Amino acid sequence: MKSVLFVASFPPPFTGEAVCTRLYYALAGRQSKVDAVNISHGSGVPRKTGSFAWSRFRQIFGSHSEVRKKIAAQPYDILYFVPGATPLGQIKDWLLLLPLSKNRIGEIVAHIHNGNFAKVLRRPLLGMISRLIFRRIDRFILLNQAASRELSPSLPGHKLHVVPNTIDEAMLFTEEAVASRIEERLGRSVWQIYYISNMIREKGYPELAEAAAILARTPTFSFHLHYIGGWPAHASIEEFRQKLQELKLESHVTIHGPIQDRDILRTHLEKADILALPTYYPREAQPMCLLEAANAGVPLVSTRHAGIPEIVEEGYNGFLVQPRDPASLAEAIRKVCSEGAWRTLAENSRRLFLERYSPATNAAAFRKGLYGLD
Repeated sequence: MKSVLFVASFPPPFTGEAVCTRLYYALAGRQSKVDAVNISHGSGVPRKTGSFAWSRFRQIFGSHSEVRKKIAAQPYDILYFVPGATPLGQIKDWLLLLPLSKNRIGEIVAHIHNGNFAKVLRRPLLGMISRLIFRRIDRFILLNQAASRELSPSLPGHKLHVVPNTIDEAMLFTEEAVASRIEERLGRSVWQIYYISNMIREKGYPELAEAAAILARTPTFSFHLHYIGGWPAHASIEEFRQKLQELKLESHVTIHGPIQDRDILRTHLEKADILALPTYYPREAQPMCLLEAANAGVPLVSTRHAGIPEIVEEGYNGFLVQPRDPASLAEAIRKVCSEGAWRTLAENSRRLFLERYSPATNAAAFRKGLYGLD
């Protein structure tokens, strides 16, 4: 039985990366002896893009000290870690990898969750150093084919393994539950539109509000928009509330805040008619909210950004728009809700999830990437 040391973030917070790490840790534990060093900041509050905290810096060094102690106590066949995308994250990776001895660690597997990682490796000095140090890595696990194409000039192709994300069991819908949800929706007149992600500006939540203002001017279109996600600062939510007032959307919008309870989040997905994520977040890769919604048979509206076009197929299970385009976003939502279209899109969304992102499909691909199986 192989031994695997996970050096990664576990929930909380319930980011896509942390949720997947917990899933993969449990999966590896079925056939390996697993151990872990949790490097999560442990807060449900998202950090702003590019934000920095000395407490995080100290935490990283504390985590590395724990890693060294574990490796000194026993050797591991595999070290699994998630590379960082910020300059601090790159330095963190160097400090993790450089002291490792092949006598104590057999193989190193890097799981890249960042959709912007190709640019990380192209940074003038930091990228060059990372590429040199990453020669020590035996395999790289990537989330989608887009990432594989972007990284192939910087990393050896034979080391790249594509393993799409999946979702945890708490969020899985049965076929019966999806069919019941679709039939129940056909009896309602008010469309329930959901945004489920961190409330970071680059995730597109302001543009979605502007699209909602356009929809609100259509007398025949009845909807309610739900925002679920944590805010980086109190000032951000107050600023957004003011924006909603200016757009005259108070009666059309509910801000739920962060929801950590997976059962409550599942209940919201049962009610959702559309999942809208107009993101242009630089580090976006494969948003977990899109997979969770597709699993529930929810049509998707998102952007042509990162690996999202592999999840949202234009006209099949949803629609794609250009980032920062509220008018096109509003029109895409209208198309989802047009007569006869919604049911087909909903059924296709569920079908695409089962074909590409189901836990069974994901498990087989992850084992190949982690253990280097053919």
